[in-house]
Amino acid sequence: MNIDIDSEWRDKINCQLMVKVKAVDSRFVYGKSSLGCVYQEPISVFLANFEPVQKNSTGMTNHPLHYKDASGIECIEVTQHMGFCEGNSFHHVYQAGSNASLIEDLKTAAWYAERSWKRNKCRNNRVHWLVQRKGEAIADSRDEQGQPFIAEVMRNIVNNRYWQAYDSLMTEIERLESGGFN
Repeated sequence: MNIDIDSEWRDKINCQLMVKVKAVDSRFVYGKSSLGCVYQEPISVFLANFEPVQKNSTGMTNHPLHYKDASGIECIEVTQHMGFCEGNSFHHVYQAGSNASLIEDLKTAAWYAERSWKRNKCRNNRVHWLVQRKGEAIADSRDEQGQPFIAEVMRNIVNNRYWQAYDSLMTEIERLESGGFN
């Protein structure tokens, strides 16, 4: 299989991890991951774990790969039943680190969660059953992938606990910005 410079590839297991190829030699693929890290992998390992992202296809328009994770549930299946701010908060947690930097996605999610919290303080909004069921399924999938923080924030959002989502996000952002990667 041909690996072109500037082509984009996605991880076959974790669909959110993307790599943009910057160089290829006889043994290695070099690139930049969607998490902002420099990427270097032997060609055989790269081809075993990644597949090319097809651009300009109907599938990428209607069902983009980075909008479906290991749960098999697309983000839109949950967010279409939520309010604007709630949906955007969930969306940014769902895609955290796949398109922008992890910290920027978490900050954006926190910003929307805070707006949801302030707007809904005096309301007793019922959670749409589909939001709860599919949101919990996505969160369970993130737990299985070893992402308990993301799962917790997702559960808080789909259950209208925006202040808890906001608090968790801000604590994690502070930890990441201070260099606490453990």
